[in-house]
Amino acid sequence: MEASSKPLPPPASIDNASLQLLQVHVLFRHGDRSPLPRHDANAATIQLWQSRLQEIPSGFPRREYHFQQHPFGQITKKGARQSIEFGEWLRKLYVDSGWLSLKDPSSCIQARSTNFCRAHLTGWFVLEGLLGSSAAAATVPIYIREESDENLLHNNERCPRLAKLWKDAWNNMMDPVPLPDRTWKETRWITEFKELKGKLSRHVGVDLNSATQLSWLLAFDTIRCGWFHGDSLPEGVTGEQLNQVQSILAQVYTNTFYDKVICQLSMGRLVREIMEALLNCSSHTSLEMPSIFLYSGHDATIIPLSACLGIQWTEWPPYLSSIAIELWRSVDMKQHFVRVLCDGKEVEFPTSITTLEEIWQHGNESGIVRKVLCTLEEFHSLGKMIVISEDEFHEACTDLSSFK
Repeated sequence: MEASSKPLPPPASIDNASLQLLQVHVLFRHGDRSPLPRHDANAATIQLWQSRLQEIPSGFPRREYHFQQHPFGQITKKGARQSIEFGEWLRKLYVDSGWLSLKDPSSCIQARSTNFCRAHLTGWFVLEGLLGSSAAAATVPIYIREESDENLLHNNERCPRLAKLWKDAWNNMMDPVPLPDRTWKETRWITEFKELKGKLSRHVGVDLNSATQLSWLLAFDTIRCGWFHGDSLPEGVTGEQLNQVQSILAQVYTNTFYDKVICQLSMGRLVREIMEALLNCSSHTSLEMPSIFLYSGHDATIIPLSACLGIQWTEWPPYLSSIAIELWRSVDMKQHFVRVLCDGKEVEFPTSITTLEEIWQHGNESGIVRKVLCTLEEFHSLGKMIVISEDEFHEACTDLSSFK
């Protein structure tokens, strides 16, 4: 995301003098990365991506990360620049505007990351842009949870039931459907991009006759990552075609989360923690807790959370794509409001629904009231449909009784 030159306006139809911004939760995807790991990559490809990676800055707290075959899945120099620019954009929006003060960053900011090096480094560089220097960034710890407790993405590896439900949902969207005559009905994905799949797969040496769906997606990821760095596309392949594939992928991936149980097991614990922070802040007259919560995550953070909150994506979230959840208070301290921003744009939030399914019915908005600025109570009502306790989560994750 490019840094904005102008701060955003206060919430719609509200005089800025009548509201005070108390707290903001900013969830964002990591910066530009190298392709996901491919064990058949040749030496030239490995050397090329090695040259594009961002060096680890002095003072950065290294740790053991979720395994990624070096140099793949790592933040690039371009990704580091994007992250710094995003932090500078946050500063313009929330600090330079006078809405929030960062006199003591370590007490005003709470930062989290998943246990991926690209996400951790993105968080570091966002802090550098927000605070103005690498030295200042080093004063704010970035918390990383144990993978068994991670809730900043849909944690399929640690929740067997979620893994099964989500895989079934994905396969229903992506795989051909068997017919009674033993033929296969191809999905829109295969029908529209069969020829393109062949071109991309051959370009990176993937044999489609034996390739899995994952192999094809890794081939697509490899070529698209290179394209972002100016690498030429395979003969007969255009950028428009890649964007079309990415658009359908975004719709398919989003649709896999249009299920209440999947939604709860994916994002319910994260939404619960955000809701608790908002409610705790609203009950205090003095601001004794952090003003800004930063969450450095993935597309597997942005898309599931969006689906759970009734925010629709028609394109794949770009690097540093973000969701900001803001808590506002009236100057008389009697009312609290929530505004949600996606990539810096105000979102009309559904406030009149009684079930999650209502916001997942494409093209059927009849009777749904949406607001740019909703009350904290309205936001909490939607959140309650999603939240799940730690005990409920662990019990549900091990319950495979509904599967054969």
